[in-house]
Amino acid sequence: MTNKVIRFEPHQLANLLFQTVYQLKQAHELQQVFQILVSFADALNFDRIIVCSLFPHHQSEWVDEIFFVSGPWSNAENIEERETYLRRCPITRHIFEYDEAFFWTKTLNKKTGKESYRIIQNALHQDELSGIQVPIFGRTGLEGALSFAGNLSDTREDFKLTVQMVCQLAFRKILSYQPNTLIHQHRLTQREKEVLQWAAIGHKQVEIAEILKISERTVENHLRNVRKRLGVKSTAQAIASAMMSKEIEI
Repeated sequence: MTNKVIRFEPHQLANLLFQTVYQLKQAHELQQVFQILVSFADALNFDRIIVCSLFPHHQSEWVDEIFFVSGPWSNAENIEERETYLRRCPITRHIFEYDEAFFWTKTLNKKTGKESYRIIQNALHQDELSGIQVPIFGRTGLEGALSFAGNLSDTREDFKLTVQMVCQLAFRKILSYQPNTLIHQHRLTQREKEVLQWAAIGHKQVEIAEILKISERTVENHLRNVRKRLGVKSTAQAIASAMMSKEIEI
């Protein structure tokens, strides 16, 4: 397909970067941060956004928690179906292969209804839906990702750098609000304590599932909930936190 590519001048990107960084620095509420991201995406001709945290290693699901979604990412009729689609979106697996932002495009086979994704280097090679995915690194390694999609207008280095800088700041800003929402949650449920206890003494998820007579997916969900409740990014951190608060013992 032929696409009309809109090139952004360096001063346009610089002005957008300065304006967006200033707005993010001034934001005092989580919803303000999300709205700033929507405006930033719109300025770059993107109409879809995902902000999420990631599992540190390859899993059957790559996405840990979805913080924000905007735009028509799928044709799912309800939120649960949309989350399932986003958590298993094939393009997300590429986040583990790159140290910086990368461009992608998606094609829908109208005969089979199947979607296919591929990484691209040039906006002229985009198909029906294209975008940019930005890995976010922190002290613990790969922590999350932001994805923008719509009409990919530019793939030059200054465009990519502008998006990366905004995403890094926005993700940190979003994470800064997470503990505030976790403080008011209840402590671990009895089942969550059981799952975390078995994990603490070295059992794998599949083994915990067998011991407790539950599915491996249920074990995954319990561990995810534990991390969210305790405000940590890994199961190891959750174990340490729960032991310090004497919720589990080994």
